[in-house]
Amino acid sequence: MVSRRPRLSLARAFMALAAGEPAAARAAVAALGTDLDAAGDSFQPSAGPAASLITNVPAAAAIARGWLAYLCGDARQMTEFAAQASARLHDGEWLLGSICRLNLALADWVSGRLGNARQNLSAGVAGWRAAGQQAMAA
Repeated sequence: MVSRRPRLSLARAFMALAAGEPAAARAAVAALGTDLDAAGDSFQPSAGPAASLITNVPAAAAIARGWLAYLCGDARQMTEFAAQASARLHDGEWLLGSICRLNLALADWVSGRLGNARQNLSAGVAGWRAAGQQAMAA
């Protein structure tokens, strides 16, 4: 069943992913469907769009799918979803951008490309520091 509330499905997906529950994450991601541009509305996160996981539904959905691919050990899909997410980012969405870089680093790591993994992880940490997010950078 496709959700009419994609941000709720995204929140559920991110909670399941953080808990390492691939079955629950898979169900939440499946509920997103494919017409994610229809989620365009007047949603304004309290943290602002730069620090929101769910303002940009198409990019966030690709990130969630990438994390799910990580839990399943699929580096190729991780890379594909990170590229999709990156292509859907808007200027200033530093949190989603940093997670894209993290997903690329994880994909490289799973694939044995340790030099690329280090480079992408370092870029992610630099982005967190530039945004004043020292705790995330640690």
